[in-house]
Amino acid sequence: MGMMVKNRQNDYFTMFADSARIASRAAKAMQKAFANDMIDLEELRAIKGIEHEGDQLVHKSLKVIEDAFITPLDYDDMIMMLKGIEDVTDSIDCIASHIHLMRVKQSDKYLEKFIDCIVESCALLEKLMERLHLYKKDPKPLHELIIEINHLEEVGDSTYQAAMYDLFGDTADPVRILTYSKLYDLMEIACDCAEDVADGAEKIIISAT
Repeated sequence: MGMMVKNRQNDYFTMFADSARIASRAAKAMQKAFANDMIDLEELRAIKGIEHEGDQLVHKSLKVIEDAFITPLDYDDMIMMLKGIEDVTDSIDCIASHIHLMRVKQSDKYLEKFIDCIVESCALLEKLMERLHLYKKDPKPLHELIIEINHLEEVGDSTYQAAMYDLFGDTADPVRILTYSKLYDLMEIACDCAEDVADGAEKIIISAT
């Protein structure tokens, strides 16, 4: 475990919070694109720029960590956290890219429910990363946020099962089955990525007790 350095500590934890804010912006951009029944592809294109911004932040942050002699957390834990948050943003960008490539124009109730879960998960990740520096002093609110994120992942799982069941029961159109099953897969992956970050934060909290 790295030693705590008070004058540098906030700089490191700010990296996590900034990265989580970028993921949340990507999720909200996707939600905006799905605001109506017809998907707004112009709105989805904004996600690529947000994802690029996230990549730049992660690369810069990794360089800072690699150059540091002493870090507030274990080196591997910090790398895991940054890459985990980056995975959340990347997963949202992947959804947007596939919607464009597969020429999907219309939403459905399951995609909208997935997006609500992803947006809420990212909002909770923001709060979790903003407060992670309190992992020793006040871990209880962090545990509560982690539980909420884990619950949303479970909602994502149940949404996936219902979506796939209805998809294969309601249509014989192979193109629709292929297209929407892929999107449901990607949506579930995004929920899983958010949970992975929460699990990583929990590991940090447990290791400090």
